[in-house]
Amino acid sequence: MIIKNKHFLFELIHSLSGSEKRYISLSLKQEGVKNHYKLFIAIEKQKKSDEKDLRKILGNETFVHHLPVLKHYLYEYLLKKLNAFYYGNSSKIMLYQSLVEAEVLLKKNLYAQLAVKLSKIKGLAQKEGNSIILLACSELERKVLEDLQYEGVQSSNMDNLLRTELSLSEKIANLNRYKNLADKVSIFVFKTGAIRQSSHRKKLLYFLKNPLLRSENSALTPEAKAYFHYVRSTCYHYLQDYANALKGIDILLLQTESYIHSDENKLENHIAFLNNKILILTMMHNYKDSIATIKQLRNISTTVKKVSEAIKGKVIAHSYNQEMNLYIVSNQFENALKLIPVIEETIKKYSESIGHVRLLLFYFHFAYIHFVMGNYKKTLAYLSKILNEKRDGVYLENIYCYSKILQLLTYYEKKTGYLDKSILESVFQFLAKRKQLYKIENAFLVFVRDILLKKNISQAELNNSFRHLKNKINELQKSRYEEKVMIYFDFISWIDSKIRKKPLIEIV
Repeated sequence: MIIKNKHFLFELIHSLSGSEKRYISLSLKQEGVKNHYKLFIAIEKQKKSDEKDLRKILGNETFVHHLPVLKHYLYEYLLKKLNAFYYGNSSKIMLYQSLVEAEVLLKKNLYAQLAVKLSKIKGLAQKEGNSIILLACSELERKVLEDLQYEGVQSSNMDNLLRTELSLSEKIANLNRYKNLADKVSIFVFKTGAIRQSSHRKKLLYFLKNPLLRSENSALTPEAKAYFHYVRSTCYHYLQDYANALKGIDILLLQTESYIHSDENKLENHIAFLNNKILILTMMHNYKDSIATIKQLRNISTTVKKVSEAIKGKVIAHSYNQEMNLYIVSNQFENALKLIPVIEETIKKYSESIGHVRLLLFYFHFAYIHFVMGNYKKTLAYLSKILNEKRDGVYLENIYCYSKILQLLTYYEKKTGYLDKSILESVFQFLAKRKQLYKIENAFLVFVRDILLKKNISQAELNNSFRHLKNKINELQKSRYEEKVMIYFDFISWIDSKIRKKPLIEIV
């Protein structure tokens, strides 16, 4: 069978981490599959998926004549090797692979060996609370009884087996209901981005009233309980009830802590929960505990055994992003400036693992720090890295939006109080396409259009306009829906710097 999508193999190879590539390259060499290895190296060298270019790279290799077949075999080979690579790092992969082995023993009629294998699988599945695996084990046990023609089996034994299966089925259904609720909350959060109006708040409160969230006892398995706390914590976070959000995060961290050395999936969850905890602590202005948790997150790279490059990249990205965010929120711009070259060196080393969104967020932080410090040339350089990229999703839209606003103000500062009309028009064209603007954003942009664009405005009129804008923004940010906008840009401090005619760094 030939791969239906000709880009699948290219995408799979270019998704591999450094350690995965080394493992696969070594396997190909050891197993002596030279043609597979040559094809793997050729595709790895490509910048984009291009069949003609690939044939050119391969030159006169004889296997080029049946290239689609070899690509298919290499694709299947890579999947098998990745399965082997992650076998010891994921309990879920181990369980499912063990089930395949159990099926083989059943086909070979090796019932004694199968009983030992199922006992081990069930022990691990019970520890994990994996009802799906336990139900699959029950089905295999039923097949054994059928093969042995129910020798020595009573009707009561089958009733007990049925009760077990029904109980497991209920636990699976219960878990799926929690997953469904978590999916709905995630969809709402990703699409909304932040609470901008009362209807958003009502929706989150509606989620919290779901019967599944009344008591942890409603969740029948450890995984369902994790979803219970995840959904509650997420809702409270976006409702800005940080104390309750933090309670949920601490419970989730406790649940995953004992697995971080043995299960990479749970380690990834643990890292995400630590990241959320740091963010919440920073929002609560609890900088001491926030710094302590950043250190805890960063130590994962050295304290946890067998940490992959992908995990190291996530740890570094999350920890440095949160440290940078903390310095900005707490107005420690000198510390933030010192951190920039450290992060840039780290980006070079872990660029594949950091991720596109996290990288753009770093660039926005760098641009904002240089803007505050008055380094406008560097501000524009970092902003160009963001504005030249494609944007997908609410989160990237927010970064892009504030990059445009920061670009606007940087040009204003560079031209010492004068703003070019063409620059303003490009910003307004973009922002007009956004379905939602904060009232503070709108007030600021109206001010820019009506006041800063004037060529012959007097200093007295300009100062009065700045004071009027400051009063308006101060009034608007009293709303719980508007205060979050100040996270991206400190409008009040910038206005004060204009009124008091001082550098922004002396105001913040």
